[in-house]
Amino acid sequence: MKKIYGLIGFGMLVFVLAFNLVSAVITVSGIPTELPQTDPYEFNVTISSTENENVTLSVAEISESSGEIKFLVNGGTNTDTIILSGSDEIVTIMAYQSPGFEFELGKTYNASLTLSGTFSGTSTHNLVFEETVSFCEYGEKGGDLIISDFDIQNNGDGDDDEWEMFDDLEIEIEIENDDSNDEVDDVQLRIIILNDEGNDVTGDFIEDDEEIDLGKIYEDGDSESEIFIVKVTSDVDEGDYRLYVKAYEDNNEGAHCIDNSDELGDEEYYYEFEVKTEEDFKIDELTVDESMSCGSSQTVYFDLYNFNLGDDEKMRANLYSSELGIDLYSDSFELDEGKKEDLSFEIEIPEDAEEKTYKMKIYVEYAYKESSETYRETSEDTEEFLITVEGNCRIEAPLIDVSKVDTGEEVMAGDIVEVKLSLANQEDKEANYVLSAEDYSSWIKSVEISEKSVTLSEMGAKTVIYTLYLKDDLETSDYTFNMVVSSNGRTLVTQPLAVSVESKAGVQDLFDEVNWKLVGIILVNLILLIAIIVVVRKILKRK
Repeated sequence: MKKIYGLIGFGMLVFVLAFNLVSAVITVSGIPTELPQTDPYEFNVTISSTENENVTLSVAEISESSGEIKFLVNGGTNTDTIILSGSDEIVTIMAYQSPGFEFELGKTYNASLTLSGTFSGTSTHNLVFEETVSFCEYGEKGGDLIISDFDIQNNGDGDDDEWEMFDDLEIEIEIENDDSNDEVDDVQLRIIILNDEGNDVTGDFIEDDEEIDLGKIYEDGDSESEIFIVKVTSDVDEGDYRLYVKAYEDNNEGAHCIDNSDELGDEEYYYEFEVKTEEDFKIDELTVDESMSCGSSQTVYFDLYNFNLGDDEKMRANLYSSELGIDLYSDSFELDEGKKEDLSFEIEIPEDAEEKTYKMKIYVEYAYKESSETYRETSEDTEEFLITVEGNCRIEAPLIDVSKVDTGEEVMAGDIVEVKLSLANQEDKEANYVLSAEDYSSWIKSVEISEKSVTLSEMGAKTVIYTLYLKDDLETSDYTFNMVVSSNGRTLVTQPLAVSVESKAGVQDLFDEVNWKLVGIILVNLILLIAIIVVVRKILKRK
């Protein structure tokens, strides 16, 4: 029985200890919301527990390339143990910076205060330092300068504060001298872009200088502005970013430096934006001649980036235009997310294409199935670019009417004949026609055309005269030649015309068949008869 009671007592003790271990709670109060960057800085926290216990406090140092921030607990090292026995204990913590330490712009500095109690276990509390927001080296020393305008224009697919991959942006910043008396010499304008970890990533966005010399800004509201060209490159990650601006006098930043303005937005010290890559893929470095003529060809080059099509996917690109009848596929390739493939397509414009602007689309097929050798998925997103087709394009044949000029006489060999050719433009735009003649050399010496090149306005009409110089030795027959109408080097109409010609040799043959001796006798007899009649009439008059 004593053993049983002993076991029960031991069990109760274990239960009580376990209960205390589980239910003991340490409370910490008085931690500042933000610790100032003052060196050194000391603050007190109050610690209490629901149980009597020993509590060990420790604060790890913050280590950066420029130095460290170290902590002392109750004036000793960064670790100390206190005894809690039913009342609150006040602990003093001091933060001090090593020589040369600098708080970097936009970077967050946190330290962890760890408490470990006998019963309550371990808990952690953050010590957060206030953020450095001033881009000026010595803090804002505005002097006479103000940021009077800040304007972003996104020339890509994204918005002003939501940028997409390969967006091109123009950031125009205006700096004004607000002093009515003094000018500011050698004003420098600089921007910097930080990611959400506070790292400087300006070089990923700007190829040229991050700093521009504005020169002298005179007093009384004089201002200077410059444009920074920014591009979201493939080196940029998705996430949140901050853009900081400052204008200062070179070698005198301690007197003239401004880095905040309502123009930057609600935060005043920086402009916030986000980079998104929601598309399946993107193309960049597109090389294309945006103007082409009918029947011409060119090679289109571009880089294709995989953003959301998966890793190690076998895929291919498709260049497509239904209106131009273009449907081209690249060879298969494997492309990890975030990587690129250099691609090219040879495109040809049909000779009979309509002159207008065409939309070209690029798709990606992926999820390749080896067994069926097919691509099971097609990207929902497309990339598009425009090509304008103009020049050398086939136009609709004009309406024509042909008629020979009627002189009321038969056409004889050696004559000059005129033929009218009437043209009517059926296009809904201006059209140019070239006129010529073919297949006439056997019976025509030469052809003159009143206008060999005719330009007709939309639905316009005109008459052209073909003048034919016939050969002299033609036999009597029907002869033909072709009147040709062409445009842009293509034949639109070949119109034959027949002309009936009488030979000069036919008339000569008629004369050759006459009995000229008989004709002479008849003429002599006719003359004698006329003479007799004249003599008789004279004799009768005398009587």
